[in-house]
Amino acid sequence: MTLIPNWGGAQPTFRAAAVYLAGLHLIARGLRYNFPYGAFGLCNTITLTRFTLVAALFAATVAGVGPSWYVVALATLALALDEADGYAARRQEHVSAFGARFDMEVDAALALVLALNAAISAPIGWIVLSIGLPRYVFAVAGLALPRLQGALPDSVVRKTICVLQLSGLLLLQAPGLPDLAGPVIVVVIAALLAGSFLKDILWLHRRKPA
Repeated sequence: MTLIPNWGGAQPTFRAAAVYLAGLHLIARGLRYNFPYGAFGLCNTITLTRFTLVAALFAATVAGVGPSWYVVALATLALALDEADGYAARRQEHVSAFGARFDMEVDAALALVLALNAAISAPIGWIVLSIGLPRYVFAVAGLALPRLQGALPDSVVRKTICVLQLSGLLLLQAPGLPDLAGPVIVVVIAALLAGSFLKDILWLHRRKPA
């Protein structure tokens, strides 16, 4: 297996570009209505770079590249930059609700794309979506139950589980992963995510409305 896959045409790139442009539109709307600073800042530039990497990974997924060292390399870089944007925001005193939301949504998109790539091409199958979709399931549930849209307190445990989720999905992209390893990774991470989301749901349910 080569490091740089043959995508067999431009169609996957066009689809990824369409998704990327749609994402840029949402980012621009967020900047217009929810951004308190006059400059975009290094922190958000780093997050935008991560979003660009997610778009490249989506193109690989649409092309059916599957588990490969190319996907591993891009996903590793996107994951490595995850801490850098927060550090830059704190260092330059550029912390904002927009930046935190931007970072969270890029994490969620990265998880979904990696889960889709593993589901389409890896032996583990579609069960891997159970660790790629929770953020979006939670968002849809919030449409029916507005209380779930409330702000959550910072949690080291939640952030740690997010890192484990992305790290596990990264491992699933590695060629030659033992067949037994995939289900074990999914079950462990799914259990951690379920516990984390249940804890947040109970906290939001018990919180008194403002």
